[in-house]
Amino acid sequence: MSFLRRTPRTSEVRLNESQLVMEALRNRRSDRFAGSIDTDTALKVPTVAACVHTVASAISSLELAGYESSDENGLPMPLESLPRLWREPSAEESPEDWFYKVVQGAMCDGRAWGRILARDARMSPTQIELVPNESMMVRPDRQSGMWRFFIDRQEVPADEVWWMTGVPSRHHSFGVSLVERAAEPIAVQLAALQYLRQWFRDGAHPTALIQSEIDLGQEQATSIKQRIRELTSGSREPLVLPKSVTLNPFQSAPADSQIGDVLATTSTQIATFFLFPPEQVGGTTGSSMTYSTVEQQQIVLLQRAVRYWMRKLELSLSRAVRPASIYAKFDENDLVRTDLKTKFDAIIAATGGPFLTPNEGREMDDRAPLADGDGLRSTARGGATP
Repeated sequence: MSFLRRTPRTSEVRLNESQLVMEALRNRRSDRFAGSIDTDTALKVPTVAACVHTVASAISSLELAGYESSDENGLPMPLESLPRLWREPSAEESPEDWFYKVVQGAMCDGRAWGRILARDARMSPTQIELVPNESMMVRPDRQSGMWRFFIDRQEVPADEVWWMTGVPSRHHSFGVSLVERAAEPIAVQLAALQYLRQWFRDGAHPTALIQSEIDLGQEQATSIKQRIRELTSGSREPLVLPKSVTLNPFQSAPADSQIGDVLATTSTQIATFFLFPPEQVGGTTGSSMTYSTVEQQQIVLLQRAVRYWMRKLELSLSRAVRPASIYAKFDENDLVRTDLKTKFDAIIAATGGPFLTPNEGREMDDRAPLADGDGLRSTARGGATP
């Protein structure tokens, strides 16, 4: 199975774009070239880049809190201080970048790897440096059946390895990537983008058919061919031909080839694999349903695309530390922000009255407090609430 073999380095497996395009055009199935689409190649596709960046950046920007589930009433108690791993997981990069790379690795490579370099008195990890997927190799021990881990071909103890899996698969113990799952539409979109690049770069390249009503002769035919070649290789100068000569390009224009439909279709397919709203990445929903507010769009994004990966990261961080009764939780309310009026109206409707003192409201607008502004006031004539 593929997860037992060390992933070849990028320079060993990556086809150049032209080869990938030709392979995609020759095959209707992705089986023969899916392995050639690595993370770097897939992220050249705008739809993939948008899905991955939106999810990873959304999660990495959320505030992380910690709770303990040992309260007498069975209610979670907020931690006064977060474990160091959650506050500063790496000595080399910020927590935001570390969280971003973990989510990106799980989505695109099928797993994110890290090596535990430091622990506290409870033996909880305090520093985990991320390891590139291509540097990892995992294989079972023939006698014990336990997993053995290798970083750059050097074996490391299993208790020094941390990971977060990608999409679960019954064939892969450490998960599979969404890039692998969406290999076919990604390859088709790469081919379409390559077609567009070649069209705008080379004009009527590849070849065209030059027809003449008279025999031009070798010298005149060569001259006309050279002139056409010069003017259609990145130039936009007008082409003047004799009346008896007709130029018929073999290559159709992007509009004639319905390249826009291809891009929209593949964007929709890729977005489906990423559980992403397709209309936000150049695809179509296939229905007339729209979301009237930014808040509704954010809720849909959170429910479909972000929450799954957010929960996986929370669980991976929680399982890494001790005691087992504490757990990490991102504040997803930061992702769904309503406008101020809607938010305050909803709170007033729920509480039945004012909920901020004048000084609390002034503090939100960076204004100095009032001497008598610490009491709640009714909404009628600004009177104080009893």
